[in-house]
Parts: sequence; structure tokens; C-alpha cells
Amino acid sequence: MADISREEIDAKIAVSEARGDTKFAELLGEIKAMRADITGQFGVLTARVEHVERSTSGLKAIIVGTGIAAVGVVIAVLAFGDQLFGLGIGASDIANAAAQKAIQLQSVSQPPSSAGK
Repeated sequence: MADISREEIDAKIAVSEARGDTKFAELLGEIKAMRADITGQFGVLTARVEHVERSTSGLKAIIVGTGIAAVGVVIAVLAFGDQLFGLGIGASDIANAAAQKAIQLQSVSQPPSSAGK
């Protein structure tokens, strides 16, 4: 077997170190590329969230306005409901009385029928 000189050993160590440095540089490049990709995706996501917030800002105002209007209707019904229902019952009584009077007048104005003849 041939004896290996010190220079050959140093050369093999240098080649091995160069391979390790190359692999490390490649790994570092891949990590930087993934970081840039993730950063880009976060940028797109941020833009989408801002767009959704802008498009729903009017919807929030509509929902709040509808809620306020519903509360106003409930308050109005509670405040004036007894008066409205009272008028409805009075109108019903008046209508029934008018119908009874019409039936009485109709029966008085009609001559008795001669069914027995």
C-alpha cells in the first residue's frame, strides 16, 4: 500500500470542508427562498383581509341601523300598542252592533211569508 502524504490528507480535508460548506450554502438558500415565499403569502393574505374589511364596513353600518330600527319598533309597539289594540276591539264591537241592527231592520221590513197557504 502506498503511503499517503500529509498534503493529500490536507487536500481531502479541504474537499470535505468545501462539500460541507456547499451543502450549508444550499440549505441556507432554500431557507431564504421559503422565507420569501411565506412573506409573499402573508402579503397576499393581508391584502385579502384588508379588502374584506373594506367591503364589510358598510354591512356593519346596515346591521347597526337595522338593530336600532328594530328597537324603535319594539318601543313604539310597547308605547302605543294598547291604544291600537283598544281601537281594534272598539271597531269590532261597532261592526257587530251594526250587523245586528241591519239584521233586525231587515227582518222588520220583510213581510211574513205566506208559507202556510
